[in-house]
Amino acid sequence: MRAAAADAGASGSAELARLVGEAAASAGRADRVAALLATVDAGGQALHEIDDALAGAAAAAGDDPVLAAAVELRAAVRANIGAGDPVLARAAAARSAELARRGGDRAGEAMALTMRARMERITGDPAAAGTLAAALDLDVPIETIGVQRCPQYLAARHAVFDDRLDEARGRLLRLLAVAERRGDAEDLEEVLRSLAEVDVRRGACARALEWSDRAVDVCAAAGLSPGPVWYTAAVAQTAGGDLDRAAELARRAVRASRQEHDLVFLSRGLLALGVAQLAAGRAADAVTALRRVAESEGRQRVADPCWTRWSPTPAWSGRRRCARRPGAGTTRRRPGSATAPPDSRRWRCRWRRAGRCWRRAGSSAPGGAGPPPSPISRKLPGSSSRRGRGRGAGWRRRRWTVRRRPPGPR
Repeated sequence: MRAAAADAGASGSAELARLVGEAAASAGRADRVAALLATVDAGGQALHEIDDALAGAAAAAGDDPVLAAAVELRAAVRANIGAGDPVLARAAAARSAELARRGGDRAGEAMALTMRARMERITGDPAAAGTLAAALDLDVPIETIGVQRCPQYLAARHAVFDDRLDEARGRLLRLLAVAERRGDAEDLEEVLRSLAEVDVRRGACARALEWSDRAVDVCAAAGLSPGPVWYTAAVAQTAGGDLDRAAELARRAVRASRQEHDLVFLSRGLLALGVAQLAAGRAADAVTALRRVAESEGRQRVADPCWTRWSPTPAWSGRRRCARRPGAGTTRRRPGSATAPPDSRRWRCRWRRAGRCWRRAGSSAPGGAGPPPSPISRKLPGSSSRRGRGRGAGWRRRRWTVRRRPPGPR
C-alpha cells in the first residue's frame, strides 16, 4: 500500500491518489499516512488545497517520529510555496530533521536537512552551507529519495546561484541520468529546467531552448503544474528566442502560479515578464513587473540576492552572449527587427529610460517611496574600462554610471 501511495504521489494524479486514500482508509497507521501524503504530493504546486489532507496525516501519524517527520516535511513545502514564508518553512524542516533523526530514518533526515538548507539560503542564513554538507554526509542514495528532494540536487542549484556553471552543469547531467532511469516526471522536469537555466547563463541558448522544450513536453505528458516550465521557457526565449513569445510564456506562468497560489513561481514569472519587456524596449511595462517582484519577495522575506536575479542585466547580457558566441544558434526576433541585440549605447539609453520610469512610479507610490539607491556604483554592460581617460573623464564616468537603480541582482 505504501508503494502504491508513493507511485500515486509521484504521478501527480490527484484521482489516483484519492483512490489509494480510499483503499487505505481501513489499513494500518503507516499506510493511512502514506496515502494522505500521496494526496499532498499529487497536488503539485497547488498546495493551498491540501490543508485537510495534511492535518489528517498529522493526526494519523500520532507519536511515531518517522511518520511525523514526513508530515512536517510536507508542511515545510506548504509554508514555502503556498504561504510564501521561508522562516516558517525552515522551522518545520528543522522539526522534520530532528524527528527523522530520533526515529533512525536517514533518508527522511537527508530530505529534511536539504529543505532546511534551501530555506536558510533563501533567508540569507550563513548556516545553509553547513546544513547542506550535513545532508550530503548522510550519503543517502538518490534513488531512495528522488532527485528533487536530494541534497545533491540542491548542491547543483547552489552552484547555479553562485555562477559556478561548469560544476552545476556536470552535477545536473549526472542527475539527469538518474531521473531518466527512475522515470519520475517531476524529477525529470526539474533537472531539465535547471539545465536550461545553466545554458542560458553560459550563452548556449540554442541548447537552453532544447532543454526547456523537453521540460514542457514532460510537464504536458504527466499533467504537472505548468507554472515552473513556462517560467523556464520564457527565460530561454528571452535569451535566445523570440521576445513576444517570451512575454506570452511569462504571462502564462504568472496566471498558472496565481491560480495555484504558488508564490515562488508567481515572483519568477513576473521576473521573466519584466526582463522580456525590457529587452523588447517596453521599459515602463518592465518597471511595473519588476516592482511587483520586489513587493512580492519583500513580503516573502527573501534575503539572498542570488535566489531570484530580478535585475535585468544578467538576462540581457546572456542574450548578447547567445547572439555572438559561435555555434550558439540564431537569435530569433520579431519580423522586421534586427537579428542581433542592440549595441551597448542603445542598451544604456534603454536602461536609463527604465530608471526614469522606476523613479516616476516610486514618486507616486504611497509615501513617495522610490527604489533604494545601490550601495555600489556599477557600470552598464558594454562600457569600456578605458572610457573616461583624458579631458572630461569625470563627467563621462558619471554619465555612464548608474547611481540609482532597482535593487541588485537576484
